[in-house]
Amino acid sequence: MAEFNENPFLKDTPVTPFSNGTEAECWHERNCDKCIKYENKSDCELAYHLDMGFILGTIPLWVAKEIGFSYNPLYQTGRLNERCGGFRTGDEPF
Repeated sequence: MAEFNENPFLKDTPVTPFSNGTEAECWHERNCDKCIKYENKSDCELAYHLDMGFILGTIPLWVAKEIGFSYNPLYQTGRLNERCGGFRTGDEPF
């Protein structure tokens, strides 16, 4: 069990956005794999932290918030939005 976190709202609080690897891979495929920022993986810091999350099982809270995240601070878990906040296809008008 993880150690108790006195302040679950700190920027680098580790959060668990996925219940299993399959769910994580499906989300990654719908977002990162179709995003132009991910073509050059060094351009997307969010994708880097998500990729590290595959190994660690958690991502920092600030990454989850930038993506879009409904957060449960009691359990430090939540659900990522269907579409990443940084998602770009290159067809955007701006």
